[in-house]
Formats: sequence, structure tokens, C-alpha cells
Amino acid sequence: MTITDSSTAVPMTTAITLTPTGGPVLAEVSSVAAAAGTSKTVLYRRWDTKVEMVMSAMVDVAREVLSVPDTGSLSTDLHTILVRMRARLTEIGSETIRSLLADLPVGSTDALLRLITSHVDDVMAPTLERARERGELGPGALAPRAAALPFDLARHEFFITGTMSDDSIDEIISICVIPLWTTLTNTAGT
Repeated sequence: MTITDSSTAVPMTTAITLTPTGGPVLAEVSSVAAAAGTSKTVLYRRWDTKVEMVMSAMVDVAREVLSVPDTGSLSTDLHTILVRMRARLTEIGSETIRSLLADLPVGSTDALLRLITSHVDDVMAPTLERARERGELGPGALAPRAAALPFDLARHEFFITGTMSDDSIDEIISICVIPLWTTLTNTAGT
């Protein structure tokens, strides 16, 4: 799987904006290339398949959507982030996402996981720092897996059920994430 960085933002954003209502998987590479002012050959140098290109586009667009809120409380910040994530996933559609995942080439899981989680630190680092400054979390560091937990649980909820209710978001935050983060950041190094 050949996934690249933000230098490919124009073709990737084009892949998403060109998609018909049936979802990103229907975007034709030639249409994306034409709209991006490049050729199919250039796109295929960056991505081995159309599925990889569309997945990259989805992550880039998601990165734009997941700006860092500052509401004054960790739980409200997380709620805002997950509501934005839900809106983007709903726009794409759970069936489209499932079909893209099913079409991924064998052996591309590690690259896809890196791509999907590449935005976590950008969003979570300032969110966690502000929570520490407000005394909502302790001084201890969170492992990357723990910091990604709200995204992982929300993604799982959406992919499995096809939706993510406000109640589900609240449960993810209040039952799973904040208690774990509070414990981990207050017991680190002890």
C-alpha cells in the first residue's frame, strides 16, 4: 500500500468531492486526475489502487473536520470531536466504508492503521494538555493506544452498528475514556 502525505491533498480532496451519492468507491481515477490537473499515471505512482486513493482522501478530509475544540472541559471537547467525526462518517456512509475496507489489498492493514491514526496526536495533544492545565487529568503521559481510544471506540461503534448516537458518544466518554485516562495519568510512574 503506497500512502503518502499532505503533498497529495489536491488529488485526495478531489477524490472525495467528485464522488456521486453512491460513495467514494465510485469515483473514477480518470475523473479525479482530470479535476486535480494531473494524470492517472501520477495518481497510480502514489497509490496502488483506487481504494487506497479514496481511503487517503477520506482521512485528509477527516483531518480538516477534526479541528481541536476548546470548550473548557475535557468531556465536552471529546463530545465535540466525536460529533464532528460522526458527521463525517455519516456523510461517507457505513456501507461505503465497509466496502472500501473489504476491497483493501491483502497486507495493507499496517499502512491503513497508520493512516487512520495519523490525526490522533494533532487533535489529542492540545486537548490533553488543556485538560491537564485545568486539573482534569494528572501529569502522567498517555500511551498512543490510550490516547486513540475515543476514536477507536467511535469508529467501532459506527462500523458495526452503522450509526453513533449521542448516548453512545456520552458512554464512550464517561464510562470508558475519561475514567481510564484519569487513572493512567494519575498513576504513571508510581
